[in-house]
Amino acid sequence: MRSGTLIFPLVLVLSACSVLERRDACPCILGLCFEGAAQKSIEIMILDGGEVVLRDSLCDPTAETGYREYEVPRSLLRLVSYCGSGSLRPDTEGRIVLPEGEEMVPLHLGTVILDTRRETITDTVCLHKEYVNIQLLLKNMPEHDHPFSLSVRGNSCGIDLVETVPVSGDFLFSPRPDSGRYYLVRVPRQGDDSLVLTVDFGSGKMEEYPIGKWILDAGYDWHRPELDDIMIEFNYFSMQVEISIDGWDTVISDWKI
Repeated sequence: MRSGTLIFPLVLVLSACSVLERRDACPCILGLCFEGAAQKSIEIMILDGGEVVLRDSLCDPTAETGYREYEVPRSLLRLVSYCGSGSLRPDTEGRIVLPEGEEMVPLHLGTVILDTRRETITDTVCLHKEYVNIQLLLKNMPEHDHPFSLSVRGNSCGIDLVETVPVSGDFLFSPRPDSGRYYLVRVPRQGDDSLVLTVDFGSGKMEEYPIGKWILDAGYDWHRPELDDIMIEFNYFSMQVEISIDGWDTVISDWKI
């Protein structure tokens, strides 16, 4: 009687696509590089059309390799990365909307279109500053029986994370003095020149100043990916304005109020 050996084929079950399947039905492996990111906490959101297909929160994206991989659909996807929103979460339309009476959060944002109609793709996450610190220095203000107070209002109340455009709505914030004469207000990206500074001297006396117009007249570009901070020095006695923009030479305006 002949002896023999029965050989059984070994079958491997793989979670990914096999060589016999259509490759275009397999997910794409998206690699995200966070090297150089100064932020310690980043939220990412990936959209296919208007549908969110992936969300993730990274407490320290630069830890270890500074690299993450995700399985995503093969499509034209939009990657939205952001940090600094604090307790504010995007609404159902992907917008950060400021509560009434609050200034802008220190938001950094990046959005990019990714063509994932392939097996693998790698991209580097880059975030840009989506807020502006406006520092107000008021000189030679008149003395009254009551100390004056300030408020800043405008027509942009947040940011659309997906389209990176301002959200239209009422913005109103009342800054308090810092180190005496300095007032600081953090505003979102603007879509017009509607920012107005109101000085309330008390006893019904109020004056308004078009700081949004001054900023645009000084050459400020609200469409830049990275927004610069602004210093406005207002001399009440001479009724002249001096505007300094971070990274630029100081611009002196000779406009009379």
